[in-house]
Amino acid sequence: MVETTAPDPARVHAVVVGIEHFKHIEGLDLPGAAADAMRFARWLRMRGVPKDNITLLLTPLKESWQALNEQAQQLDLTITFAGSRDVIMNALAPRSREDVPEGDVLYVYWGGHGLLGRGERRLLLCPDVTNQDPRCIDLTDLREHLGRPDVAGYRRQMFLVDACATFIENRKQVATPAVAPFPAGQRATVEQFMLLAAAAGQAAVQAGAAKTGVFSTAVLEWLERHSPGLDPDLDALVAHVKEHFAGRRLGRRHVQTPVSWVIRSFGGDTEEIAPGPAEEGGQAPAPVAAPAAELRTPAAAAPSRPAGRGRAVVWAGAGAAVVVAAAAAVALNGMPGRGDGADGKAGAAGAGASAVASAAAPSAPRLLLRPRRARPRSAARRPGRVRPRRRAPRSRRPSLPRRRLPAPCGGAGARRPCARCRPSR
Repeated sequence: MVETTAPDPARVHAVVVGIEHFKHIEGLDLPGAAADAMRFARWLRMRGVPKDNITLLLTPLKESWQALNEQAQQLDLTITFAGSRDVIMNALAPRSREDVPEGDVLYVYWGGHGLLGRGERRLLLCPDVTNQDPRCIDLTDLREHLGRPDVAGYRRQMFLVDACATFIENRKQVATPAVAPFPAGQRATVEQFMLLAAAAGQAAVQAGAAKTGVFSTAVLEWLERHSPGLDPDLDALVAHVKEHFAGRRLGRRHVQTPVSWVIRSFGGDTEEIAPGPAEEGGQAPAPVAAPAAELRTPAAAAPSRPAGRGRAVVWAGAGAAVVVAAAAAVALNGMPGRGDGADGKAGAAGAGASAVASAAAPSAPRLLLRPRRARPRSAARRPGRVRPRRRAPRSRRPSLPRRRLPAPCGGAGARRPCARCRPSR
């Protein structure tokens, strides 16, 4: 982590950017971004940073102008209206080679919208962005640009970025981002510390009721309470931010995980510190594959007892192995004519296999094979036949006595009796 010593306030500079109004895209405004930038500028002024060392670039909404102007007058600061990308880039470039600012510490604060491009490039949207021309600034290019000795002569640089890092392919617009190129030049080795509001693919949450960024509030509250000078304890700051966001789900879908970077510190080493996923109530961390040595269980170790259905599957598998080995041994040893020679070796192998199977599962349950009793299948369950539908029984009516009519043949004594009168044989 970058270690800071108490610098001279006169040798501390800052570039403070707060973009909350995007005039070309409806619904993209970010109320509170300019107020967070003004709050950071107040923290610098309260620590003795001269007003000429602070570049305040704001794009506020109409309803925020009056309050911001009053605060700027109290702090004796001048607000520069950053209505386009060119205004921001001109403020980041020196006026001439002889006018290169020099000092000990450079603070860069950016509050606005952001995206994550290809190659993990963090893109900061400019106020004149459009759907057809998404103008933006690459944070990596900005960091390298400020590391040039002919642009800014600062030994330590600290970046605080309160912007989203959502994937660019998730946007509805398909236009390619128009990244502003910085002029190339000779670079130098400087110590840079970056504290970003969101990890890759995440959104930086904005508190709508309070009209402030949750990340900016956490950082500024800690600076105001625990950093009386311009040399904040960055380890304590990162620990505070991690604790503030650990296990906290902001809203229903947004989970925010700030990320801190230390770049080219102590002999050119690059250190990246990314807080892990939420541990309390947030998203669970991704499972990590165990090494191959840990995945293998020693033969002498007892198998683990899985719960529920898995336990039954293990016992059934062990029992099946014992039954198969026993059946093979009986088939090989019990048949007539099996003696020495190849047949005898096969029988011994079968017996050995049964012994190994028994030793492999000493606690397996003993299974008794019983012949299954054949049960005739009902006709209704045979395939291709339909069970007949039963009819409801008819109600029985009282039977009336039948009246016996006289036979037309004259009765049994007639010469030719009919079938009814003819006696049965």
